[in-house]
Amino acid sequence: MHDAGEIPVKELSDYLRGTGDSLTDWIQAPQPSVYTAMFAAMSMAVQGCIDVRRMDGLEGPVNLYFVTEGESGERKSTIDKIVMEPFYKFDDEQRNIYLKKLDEYNQEKELFSLREKALQSEFKSLVRKRECTKEIEKEIFELKKKKPEVPVQYKFLNSDITPAAMKECFSGKQKSFGLTAHEGGIVIDGQAIRDLYLLNMTWDGSTISVKRKNEPELLIKGVRLTLSLMIQKAVRKKFFSKNGALARGSGFVARILFCSPISTQGSRLIQNRRVSKKYLNWFHNRIRELIEETINKSENENRKCLGFTPEAQELWIETANRIESQLREGGMLEDFKDYASKMADNIARIAAILHYFEGYMGDISVQSLLAAIDICIWFADEHIRIFREVNGMKIIPDYERELLCWIRNRCNARQLKEGKNYIPKNDVLQRGPNKLRDKDVANEILNRLLEKNQIQEGIVGRTTCIRIFDEVEAALDGLEFTY
Repeated sequence: MHDAGEIPVKELSDYLRGTGDSLTDWIQAPQPSVYTAMFAAMSMAVQGCIDVRRMDGLEGPVNLYFVTEGESGERKSTIDKIVMEPFYKFDDEQRNIYLKKLDEYNQEKELFSLREKALQSEFKSLVRKRECTKEIEKEIFELKKKKPEVPVQYKFLNSDITPAAMKECFSGKQKSFGLTAHEGGIVIDGQAIRDLYLLNMTWDGSTISVKRKNEPELLIKGVRLTLSLMIQKAVRKKFFSKNGALARGSGFVARILFCSPISTQGSRLIQNRRVSKKYLNWFHNRIRELIEETINKSENENRKCLGFTPEAQELWIETANRIESQLREGGMLEDFKDYASKMADNIARIAAILHYFEGYMGDISVQSLLAAIDICIWFADEHIRIFREVNGMKIIPDYERELLCWIRNRCNARQLKEGKNYIPKNDVLQRGPNKLRDKDVANEILNRLLEKNQIQEGIVGRTTCIRIFDEVEAALDGLEFTY
């Protein structure tokens, strides 16, 4: 099922697609790396503003978890710096504001302490003299109402942080955070990633219990966390060699949208031309608006809950049912039931994020949902490819069987999304395995498969399409390829 190319973005709005495509062209980094960083930034910007209603009685958060692979030199830091710029600026500004308020707080706290001690001393004196203390008690109570409040430091981006520190952050006024790193090894090897159950709970939007010594249990509600890590393949392998069973068994892996884009190194030629920042400026401005809205909601009001239009609701249900059908024996998701269990949820989350980020206030449209379905199916493709490799599935270097497996998976993906079990023949050249994108090579192998009655060719409308015979598909069970 693996499309070795790019995240499908044709259903995105002109402005979102313009932002992603112009950044990809400017940075010359892999397109999936750029768009994944954008989706993470959008998740962090929107998660504090809205929830999503998948169906009546099924309401939940929209925050997303991403892990993107990229070796050294893939411009991960450049992507992070540009895409996340509004968050970096906000955090820097808030740190300066916090330090100033902290200095004022310490001065007010000292004065408060002096007043409190003076009143307490006066109270004790009256008690010793057995005189009336009503007036002084009133003054003490009034003073306590004026006790200085510890200033809040608003900060979205966190990387090297312990689970205890995360819970401390969650217990304050701010309820929206990001756990991000363009060199994700600092998080993978750090403390935060060791508490997978805490990360699962923040993805779910569950109430978090914090027990402190000599204090009542603290229940933290409404926290939203976006995870966005860019890591090297070796870091991912090291993590799974040590923590794979727990990460998979706890459901942590199932919640993550993984991708491992093809490198652009070797094709990044310097070009002397001006790059328009029209779309990027729009993207950054929208994030700033949503940051302000998030802070206001943290302090004053609840999040909105977005549902689907009737047409979009039917499409979401249909998609969820198709995902379920692929869990059967021989289905595309048979070996990935844990991941499949979160797919429909992730589709709804992405649709809500796209819809709200664009500034739409009503129910989620079919257009936003179609874009989300495309994106999630692509990430499912990546998940299957990456974790078949992790699980040591069989890899056979045979071009005919390789192409058959690819056609099978593409047809299954289309069946899942559209109910059609065939694909345009030209998809092999445009989206197929790299080694088979040569027209002569692809045509030769396709002709061999046709001669052997392993695939069928036909015309749908004006498009030449191909499908795989059912008995051939059954014979391919267990065979997979990495591209």
